[in-house]
Amino acid sequence: MKNKSIIYTFIALGFIITSIVLVVFANREPTSLISELNMQNKKTGDVTISVLPIRTGTKFDFEIQLNTHSTELVYKLDELASLKSDNGETLRPVAWEGDAPGGHHRTGKLLFPNFESAPKNIFLSIYNIENTNLEFNWNL
Repeated sequence: MKNKSIIYTFIALGFIITSIVLVVFANREPTSLISELNMQNKKTGDVTISVLPIRTGTKFDFEIQLNTHSTELVYKLDELASLKSDNGETLRPVAWEGDAPGGHHRTGKLLFPNFESAPKNIFLSIYNIENTNLEFNWNL
């Protein structure tokens, strides 16, 4: 009888430990789905733009820096950008979280919705910066 109690205690303890581990890992974002790709830099006129994509599954957001010493950075990137995939999907930004237009240095994050399917290549276009259309692309 005592052996059965010990066995039942170990079985119950095993279930409790397993449940705790499952709850802890179920609430974590899988790190393999979050990745940063290479930063790209482009210069047009007197403006330098640095773009760093951050990938979470089929969602891409972009950390962006704009720098100049001669003109006001009045660009509304959420109105001037689009994101395309090699699958033919084109997305418009849903928000810009960062510095307001103006000044010589701006930093922020350009947010996009999810792609419907996982792309192999993405193309970020930013239109009309110093009268130039810029394209950044990444092979995934």
